[in-house]
Amino acid sequence: MAKKKIAVSIRRPPSTAAQDAFVTAQAEGEQRAPIPPRRKQRLSVVVTADTLDRAKNAVYWTPGLTLAQLTETALQATLDALERQNGGPFAMRGGELRGGRPIK
Repeated sequence: MAKKKIAVSIRRPPSTAAQDAFVTAQAEGEQRAPIPPRRKQRLSVVVTADTLDRAKNAVYWTPGLTLAQLTETALQATLDALERQNGGPFAMRGGELRGGRPIK
């Protein structure tokens, strides 16, 4: 049986002039102290129906846990592992990520 995927829309809050200047400076090789990120930003992803169902079950049966907390914790753990493999944090990206399907 094929796994059904759930599509969720992506919304990105408008960036501030300071954040745009920071990304531009990083792309041009300038070294600046990072600007503190906004408190929270919205991230939408597409996951299999099975993964989403498992996550909802975990949240339902774990008092006080939210789907957002579960997702952020899992994302942080994965990023920590990737950064350990990389030997430290990744370099600042040169621009925004491209949307759409990845090139095969």
